[in-house]
Amino acid sequence: MRRRVDRRQARRRPRHPPQRLPIGEPATMNLGLVRLVTLACTAYLLSQFYRSSVGVLAPDLMSRLSLTPEELGRLGGIFFLAFACAQLPLGVLLDRYGPRKTTSLVLVGAALGAFLFATFTEFSGLLAARALMGAGCSVGLMGSLVLFSRWVPSRRFGTMAGLVLGVGGFGGILATTPLAAASAWVGWQGVFIGMGAITLVVAMVYWLTVRDTPDGTPFQKTRIGGRDDNVLRGFLEILATRDLWFMLPISFVGYGGLLAILGLWGAPYLKDVQGLGDIDRGNVLLATAAAWNVGCILFGRADRLFDTRKWTAVGGCCGLALVIAVIALVPPVPLWLNLVLFGVLGLVGAFSVLLLAHYRALFPVRLVGRALTFTNFFNFGGVFVLQWTTGLVLSSRGGTASGAPPEAYTTAFLMIAVVLALATFAYLFARDYRPSAEIPG
Repeated sequence: MRRRVDRRQARRRPRHPPQRLPIGEPATMNLGLVRLVTLACTAYLLSQFYRSSVGVLAPDLMSRLSLTPEELGRLGGIFFLAFACAQLPLGVLLDRYGPRKTTSLVLVGAALGAFLFATFTEFSGLLAARALMGAGCSVGLMGSLVLFSRWVPSRRFGTMAGLVLGVGGFGGILATTPLAAASAWVGWQGVFIGMGAITLVVAMVYWLTVRDTPDGTPFQKTRIGGRDDNVLRGFLEILATRDLWFMLPISFVGYGGLLAILGLWGAPYLKDVQGLGDIDRGNVLLATAAAWNVGCILFGRADRLFDTRKWTAVGGCCGLALVIAVIALVPPVPLWLNLVLFGVLGLVGAFSVLLLAHYRALFPVRLVGRALTFTNFFNFGGVFVLQWTTGLVLSSRGGTASGAPPEAYTTAFLMIAVVLALATFAYLFARDYRPSAEIPG
């Protein structure tokens, strides 16, 4: 009789029960997690530096290489196009071989791209080097998030993602005033040679010290394409998720809207419209990047504080659209007001960390690598599209290698604000996944 009851209870169990990782000895777990977080932040710091580096160098690159705004838009955007295209194969590699091997080897590509960027002087060569950097940096955040999916419970995923985004985001700060100062000292070619060497060291340390899972937790060894886990079936399961399609538009333009300004057009705007010099422009962008770092940590905690991911993200995206519209319409203002406006831009632009936690809540751990990289394809594909299209808008409105008129920036920035508002409207139809409804841990 007892066996029959047990069998009936077994049949009632959910097919995919919530997954929790076993917790090892507290001291060992803490030390391992600290080491993991440190290297995850460092890998993401490098990615942030490379992706934002063209922004502060933009006026110098345009004048020295005689680049048009459209060409500069391509040079900035090609990083994100290559980054996006690498996401789908990257997800398969992360799920199959684990973050340690995948992250270490892919970072070597970023180092090679940095060395080549310092070597080439022709536009086509610089374009290819930026593309290689983009593909190499594609693993910086995704590898960390796949690690966290196996090291920490789902309800703490947003906090950990926010920590890596906030601390690793200092790479964006390095790509502002520090990059301008270093470029004036050793030249931008020397800077990229040095960063390439640092990237190689980080890749080696990552390979030697990172563990894919805590002690006693087996890594997923299912053969990709085998009977138990087919690549196509996994992607079809991801595509069949209803809420995914209401979230992809805000992923496509949310981070892209911020990066179009912080990573590319912020410095030219501050020169052409606000009349700021090199150091003042670098300081304004530094304030933006620093505010973004703080915002990542705050938004990472906000989902558990307010017990909602969706509505906190909605507020952040609405704030981003509003501040971009204000920047688009404001006349020349004092330096302190530029610092305030761009600081708010960075702070609210960090809302996208909540989208990562929202996506994580949609999928089981066996699909996390493919799901996060699939959505990140749209994330960084949107950066490429927005940087390129804003460059086209600036060129069509009178922009040249020497600069663009204020009305050109007004048109381009208002376009970004409008698409952000439309994406937010689509996101309203996605269901909220509250942290309190998940297994505590």
